Amino acid sequence: MQCIYDQQHLKDDLRQCGMFVSSTIKQHLYITVLCCFLAVKSFALPDTLQKRLQQLQQADDLSGWLYERMEYVAADPAARINVLMDCKKDAWRPIRTDEDYLAWLDLLVNQGYYQLYLGNILQSIQCYEQAYSFYKQTLPDPYDVEDHILKPLGNNYTRLGDYESALYIQEQMLSLALKKKDPALIAAAYANMAVLRRSQGEWLQATALAKQGLTYAGDKAPVRGLLLNTLSDLATSRGSYDSARLLNAAALKILKGTNPYWLESAYVQAAATSSNPLQQYQLALQVIEKYFKGGRQREKANVYVLMGRALLEQNKPDAARQQYQQALKILLPSYTPDKLPEERWLYGEYILQDALEGLARTYHQQGHSQQALAVIDLCFAAAAKLRNEFAGMDSRRLQQQETRRRVELAMKIAYSLYTTTKETQYANRMLQYAEQGKAQWLLEEIRRNIGYAAMHEKDTLFHRMQQLEQAIAYYNREAADKTDMISSLEYEMSGLQRKLQERYPALLQSNRVTSTQLNDLPGNTEVIACFAGEKQWFLLEADKHGVKAVRTIDNLTTQCRYFVQHYFKEGPNAMMNDPVAYYKDAYKLYGEILGGKKWQPGHQYLFLTDDVLGYVPFDALVTDSTYRADINTWPFLVKQASISYAYSLLSWQQLRKRQREKTSGFTGFFITHDSSSRAIPAVVEEQRQLKTIVSGKYEENQAATLQALEQALQQTGVLHISTHAGVNQEPILEMADGNFALSSLTARLHAPQLVVLSACRTADGWLMQGEGVQSLSWGFAAAGIPGVVAGLWNVNDAGAATFMPHFYENLRKGQEIGPALHSAKLQWLQQQTNPVLQLPYYWSGWVYMGIPQTITLSAPVPVYWWWIAALLSIFFLFYLYKKLTHVKTIKTPVHVNRS
Repeated sequence: MQCIYDQQHLKDDLRQCGMFVSSTIKQHLYITVLCCFLAVKSFALPDTLQKRLQQLQQADDLSGWLYERMEYVAADPAARINVLMDCKKDAWRPIRTDEDYLAWLDLLVNQGYYQLYLGNILQSIQCYEQAYSFYKQTLPDPYDVEDHILKPLGNNYTRLGDYESALYIQEQMLSLALKKKDPALIAAAYANMAVLRRSQGEWLQATALAKQGLTYAGDKAPVRGLLLNTLSDLATSRGSYDSARLLNAAALKILKGTNPYWLESAYVQAAATSSNPLQQYQLALQVIEKYFKGGRQREKANVYVLMGRALLEQNKPDAARQQYQQALKILLPSYTPDKLPEERWLYGEYILQDALEGLARTYHQQGHSQQALAVIDLCFAAAAKLRNEFAGMDSRRLQQQETRRRVELAMKIAYSLYTTTKETQYANRMLQYAEQGKAQWLLEEIRRNIGYAAMHEKDTLFHRMQQLEQAIAYYNREAADKTDMISSLEYEMSGLQRKLQERYPALLQSNRVTSTQLNDLPGNTEVIACFAGEKQWFLLEADKHGVKAVRTIDNLTTQCRYFVQHYFKEGPNAMMNDPVAYYKDAYKLYGEILGGKKWQPGHQYLFLTDDVLGYVPFDALVTDSTYRADINTWPFLVKQASISYAYSLLSWQQLRKRQREKTSGFTGFFITHDSSSRAIPAVVEEQRQLKTIVSGKYEENQAATLQALEQALQQTGVLHISTHAGVNQEPILEMADGNFALSSLTARLHAPQLVVLSACRTADGWLMQGEGVQSLSWGFAAAGIPGVVAGLWNVNDAGAATFMPHFYENLRKGQEIGPALHSAKLQWLQQQTNPVLQLPYYWSGWVYMGIPQTITLSAPVPVYWWWIAALLSIFFLFYLYKKLTHVKTIKTPVHVNRS
């Protein structure tokens, strides 16, 4: 009982000092405190403390020993943090008693709190995660896990923008609150979950959660004000400004005099619908100054950023710049407005990025474009630091969507400098910026999977990561209703990924294009990169010497969507019934995107598409405005250029650099019958023809299982899949015993060089802003497979049966994959006598996403050679038989005894 009393006494003392874990952990702490901590390298414990610790050790009082060290650290955490962190190392025995367990849990909680106090958020998260794991193992009762562990851990995740982890913690809080039947705690959990869903852009779910929270919140409870303010924010996002004002007014009425922290956020929200937003922001600053003297610096900086944004909208860049500089002075203690911040001062923080972006906008509006570009570079550097702290991929995707807006700004600034100075450095920087706005998640997945595959035989963390990925894929496929189980697994995987990133820093490489990467381009390869901004598109042409041409394009989203949907995804009828209209639209699109481009014979063109351009079959565009009735004479782009595709230059180069274990051979999967056992003639014919061209392993129907596919992914060089595909919640391939989904693709040490998806819509999927089309092609690339041939729409089965043999014949003759596919399209056009089959619907849907590579394929041994071999074997066996029987017939001479 004495130990428990000491623990409670310590809690009370720490609360009085404002240092124990509670809701006050949300306060943003000065970075200078961290500097003080780093300056302290070693120190000695006072004699009185050492004597007291020795007495406790002699008495075998581990819990008292732990609390003694905690009290000592509480007096000066910056100088004494090592005493707290070394407790595990210095302890003379493991924990045994209930008092030991409780003290150890308090130790982990205090470690998490003080690491955050000193600005070490990642270490703080690790400590709180250890505390939560320890709590779940021991379940001490009573223990206020909500306030002491879950709240600060959830807040830490939110600070990093790791919303999925934060949401998981809030769900645990809600579960505990419901068990305790605590209305205030239930309402708080719903409020936090609503804010998180709002941050993820899931407005409907956020609204439902906030309304659910209101049913538990008391009429005058502060949490009710928070919930009403959240609903006001959501109404503003929907454009329901009258409703937003009413909800905000109700929130302010409750929060005045009850909760200053939420009151400040309510004034910030009031500015969103006010005719005088600056007045509301001033009220928010007054709340911070009155109630949090010297505190809430992060929130204070955010208000200055918002004031700068409001002034920019009023076309007052000078006044706006002062607000952004004021925010930077708070966030970066070494910053002064007379010079730009230094990159080494930066850290991962959303508000810091917003302040830098705003400052860049003010410089650009004032005509200081070079300074603007320098500041936006700092903004991207801060974003990279924050991105490296994310463990969850959902958070990285959300950040990538945010980055696109900044990339568009950077592209505009660099383009203005390029057009006025004609200096190629600005054109090259445009390519760098375009890459930062494209396929960053894919690039990280490639690096992660390649890195994991290389280390998997040595690292148990990887094995656990792979098990979790497989389990999540299984539940998503077979038991999607088990959302609690999936969330738990995803949370564990998020923590594991953070540990792997710490263990292998090489996984966190720079995501910037350099001149070296352009120099590594093959001499005959030209890159055509597009960045599709919200208001303006940019097209860049580059080779190994750098960017050669830059042009701007009006936003063509509507035109591209119509072209693809009307002429391809809805079937061939539109171009069959009105070829003149198709020709006109195809040339118009070509002229607006690629008009004036000179195509060089023998060159390979790598298209880095973006946004809806990922759906466009460029081979099918026509390069001349003059319509001809004879389709055979149409000037399709495929007749002038050999095109392959990639999501980004960096991801393409990453796949080229991969050191992989060589795989060889061909494995094909063919579902030749439908669910009613009726033969699908086109698939049967495709298989028959490929067997005459390529030697390998052919799996048919019931043998085309998920297990066989997994084995082939590890063992074969070329994987060919001819089955049905679909896009529902995610892209899938239909195998004999189930669906192979995009989420099933994980890291592999051995992988095919080429995957050919001879199925409908295998390059199709949903469009993710900043990442491109999320398709099976994307998934195979993310798994580290360097080349994928896939279809953009429901490719005609009979067409595939005729087209694929040409492609494989070209591969077997030694052509690279991209040129082999290009030649197959030309062969199709040359051999078709039916003009309808010359329409691009039937042949332009096949695209190659990947790197330049040749594939070694073996021709099958002709049947007559098998007959000759069989006859020779029979003759040889007959010869042996005759030889042996002849030896047996020779008589042994009779020896005569002459004695």
